[in-house]
Amino acid sequence: MTKKIAVLVMNYNSKKYLPDLFESLKKTDYPEDKWKLVFIDNNSSDDSLQYAKENYPQAKFFAEKTNWGFAEGNNIGYRWARDNNYDYIVLLNQDTIVTPRWLRTLVETMKEDETIGALQPKILLHPKTDHINNVGNRLHFLGFGYGDQSGIRDDQYRKDLNKINYCSGACVMMPIKLINKIGLFDKEMFMYLEDLDLGWRIALAGYKNTINPNINIYHKYSFSRSTKMIGHFEKNRYVCLYKNYKLPTLLLLLPMLILMDLGIILFSIKNKWFLKKLWSYAYLLKPSTWKYMRRVKKESLKHRKLKDKDILKTFTPVIIFQELKNPLLYYIANPIMTIYYYILRLIVQW
Repeated sequence: MTKKIAVLVMNYNSKKYLPDLFESLKKTDYPEDKWKLVFIDNNSSDDSLQYAKENYPQAKFFAEKTNWGFAEGNNIGYRWARDNNYDYIVLLNQDTIVTPRWLRTLVETMKEDETIGALQPKILLHPKTDHINNVGNRLHFLGFGYGDQSGIRDDQYRKDLNKINYCSGACVMMPIKLINKIGLFDKEMFMYLEDLDLGWRIALAGYKNTINPNINIYHKYSFSRSTKMIGHFEKNRYVCLYKNYKLPTLLLLLPMLILMDLGIILFSIKNKWFLKKLWSYAYLLKPSTWKYMRRVKKESLKHRKLKDKDILKTFTPVIIFQELKNPLLYYIANPIMTIYYYILRLIVQW
């Protein structure tokens, strides 16, 4: 039986990206009656929603009156897919370009292995299409995430070294049955690291995050766009740590977390985003935040199959991020974190 797919595109002021996206989607080699574009507009101020309705009228549209962010925007699309009996959802960024067999190959890969909880293609940059944007992400034991081999030439991609902790939110397919069980995104995260949190929860539930590198799509990615929301990165990192580690592990992590945060504070002062770092602290100090985090932690424990000692083995102790070329990170912080990480793995048996 041909699987039904809902492709969720969360839109916010993205008209300049939509012509290329729609043109590529129209060439998708998959039965037209078995997949649906679900276009969620987060109260855009440009006319991208009207453009989408005129140029891709076969889509399902949600015209929201509030900017819910990436997290809740995709939750809206997921709930529609769930209620309409779709088999898989695909999250697809508004600034991507797909290739004709992208959807068919993702589905075929999913059907071959029921232990796959999340699956992504190889995501190349655009217009620099011979370079990698994302072939899966690494998850650092302190809650940082970064693309494995991002920025290298495609012909230098080392498949044998590619270990995925979580898939890129730019393009990822997931079974509806699994998401019904563990949930999609935490709406409080708004945007950034929500894909890290989801991948962590998928792994804890006993499923795989993986890639089929034989599928290519293209992403008009800009790291500078991401840095504007760095406050969300920081507060969401703490949320992910609290939600997904057990409390004894968090207590053991505390000295290293404090040391790392001191370094981040100095880095934020030097790079003029100290106020955004303070904002993340202010968020975490609110009583309502702690009430929310206790609730989501309790929820995340319900479907957990892996122990912390097992998940730690899959994480990385170093940060190797091409956009962050800081000698203090590479020659001081990474060696210290590596030592701490392996000591932690010896201690944690739960």
